[in-house]
Amino acid sequence: MATYSAQCSAVGSFGYANYFKLYVVLNEVNINSSNNTSQIQYNVYCQSSGSGSINARHLKYFNLNGTDIINTTETVKVSSPNAYIPIASGTTGAIIHNSDGSKSVPFSAKIQGATYGVSAYISGTFQLTAVARYTTVTNSLRSKTINTISINWKTTDARDHTQYSLNGGAWIDAGDSVSGGTITPDNKSGYYTIKGLSPNTTYTVKTRCKRTDSQLWSESSIISVATYDIAKISSLSNFEHGSNLTVGIANPGSISSLNLVMKVGNVQILSRTVTAGNNIIVFNDTELDNLYKKYGSSNSLTATFVLSGSGYTNSKTCIITLKGNQKTMRTNVSGAWKRGKLWTNVNGAWKRGVLWTNVSGTWKRGI
Repeated sequence: MATYSAQCSAVGSFGYANYFKLYVVLNEVNINSSNNTSQIQYNVYCQSSGSGSINARHLKYFNLNGTDIINTTETVKVSSPNAYIPIASGTTGAIIHNSDGSKSVPFSAKIQGATYGVSAYISGTFQLTAVARYTTVTNSLRSKTINTISINWKTTDARDHTQYSLNGGAWIDAGDSVSGGTITPDNKSGYYTIKGLSPNTTYTVKTRCKRTDSQLWSESSIISVATYDIAKISSLSNFEHGSNLTVGIANPGSISSLNLVMKVGNVQILSRTVTAGNNIIVFNDTELDNLYKKYGSSNSLTATFVLSGSGYTNSKTCIITLKGNQKTMRTNVSGAWKRGKLWTNVNGAWKRGVLWTNVSGTWKRGI
């Protein structure tokens, strides 16, 4: 509520004007957030604080928000003490506020004796309460994986609903809840997670929130987020049979469990748990034996390495070569040549041995 006043001056020979003041009392009521409106109760009058009786024609005028509430000349007949001259009272219709909820309402009031009485004028601006309108929404990337994106959101005012739009599509409920811990108790910040996305793909995300008091939606700006790529074999070189192998693994999404399988055709030769970076593969005897059986009459073969993690696979191939020194000892069994193995007894236990041969002065391991 606001009260404005102005001292009256005398008209004609009226000698009590100094006791009279013109008053404008304004009070905002019925604030409607949904409609962005409010109303004003007004009471305009002239009153003496002491002596003074009037019986004369006066102009009564009051304009509020550009509308004349009263503009008429009539006889004023009041008696002292504390003479009271009513001018206008009532409640306006709904006053529409600005788009941001603010509103300033101009007013002016006047009382003017024709030939005798009092005269006063007052004008000003009544500042209405800013109607709760739109909140400001911001969003940012919280985290991401190969197939999920988590988005932080924040508002300047309490909200009761959050939605997101993916790649400009329909609005989808974010599924946030206080009990779930995804939003703060003041309902002004939180996060949500979008699932089921494709790896190594760029998505656009927009967030909107509904302000609690006005029930109006506000949207954030658009952010662009790319999901991580799947784990891949980044480096794999051809190698010689019997040598160690280094396999490079790229794992941008930090997949926790990665498995590497080596196959020749449909036959699995080995399986290893690997991590990001360079992984040294050391073949055991059984794996070398199984691999050797695949050469047949050739001195090379193609191996496929398959990397698996989080339901995705990636593969690369390489060539494995048998060098000239890598020969096998054979024995004839029932007319058929079979691959032989060298064994020796160590402290009563048979151990598999290794056959070596000297090639041009250098000892080479055989198979």
